[in-house]
Amino acid sequence: MAAQFGHIQTYGRKVSRNHTGKSQAWTVGDIAKEASRDPEHSKHVENPQEPIHIQGFRVSELEQRMNDFLEENRIPVEVKGKTQMRKARADSHTLMTGVYSWPEYSGYFNGELEPDPEFNSQERLDNFIKDAVAFHEKEFGAVHSVELHLDEEYPHIHVYTMHEKAKEIHPGEVAQAARYQEALDEGMTTKEAGKEGRKAYKEAMSQFQDRYYQEVGLQNSLERMGPGRDRVSRKEFKQNKAERVKRSDKVREDRGAIDDLEKRRDSLQEEVKELESEYEGALERVKKAVSAHNDVKQKADTQEKRLQEQQKKLDKNQAALDAFGPKLEALS
Repeated sequence: MAAQFGHIQTYGRKVSRNHTGKSQAWTVGDIAKEASRDPEHSKHVENPQEPIHIQGFRVSELEQRMNDFLEENRIPVEVKGKTQMRKARADSHTLMTGVYSWPEYSGYFNGELEPDPEFNSQERLDNFIKDAVAFHEKEFGAVHSVELHLDEEYPHIHVYTMHEKAKEIHPGEVAQAARYQEALDEGMTTKEAGKEGRKAYKEAMSQFQDRYYQEVGLQNSLERMGPGRDRVSRKEFKQNKAERVKRSDKVREDRGAIDDLEKRRDSLQEEVKELESEYEGALERVKKAVSAHNDVKQKADTQEKRLQEQQKKLDKNQAALDAFGPKLEALS
């Protein structure tokens, strides 16, 4: 295997008049056309092929989907002292893209080369794609479209996330803007603050690559760092590669076992919650029954007491009658 490759970039529907840098000249429409292999946008590909659809909508639908998304997700804008809900400006960045590459020749997966099950099976590619998409979703939120290209040297996926303010979910952009403002507040000049902002951008993107390695690279036998290793023989290279694959398989196996244990733990916690709920319900019913029993008993005791009092009165009256009887006889 080789070094990992994960690249993120944001785009707008229109190029800003203030844009700098060649990469920023692309729009959402250009991105969609390049990924769809429009002839005018894929001249860098020797033999362009239609991308393989993995998830979400087809990238050819991206422009229309973006318009619909922004209509449904308007943002508050201050206009003459009043807040209005408006669609994001055409030149504001509303698309987060991620390109994640698998460093085994595409020929192994498009029929041009005979794959080696140990290194470049379809299962390994599928696992990589699943991990990369999950990582992108964890980093940036909803994944709206995923396409796979097998018409360049290495297989790679394009992952698309629509967002009203895409730069606010780009770790480098967020870090740069925060540090730039912080530096200005510290009294630095705009030039000095700009330098500090760029340093923060690089650091944030390095951390992004670290996270990508931990979540994706480590269990897919990818290396964190790029070229620069000592040259080795093909035999040594293959041995090293086999060792990395073995380690990555063990990592995937261990993480799978951990996932299973966590799922079992969550399931047991749910069962405990259900049992606790059932217990609380039963306890409440018992309390109500005891309360009802006590009420009945209290009423019975009250009734018994009343009867006893009435019996005493009867006994007293009877005694009075008994005493009155002899007197009547004497008079008669």
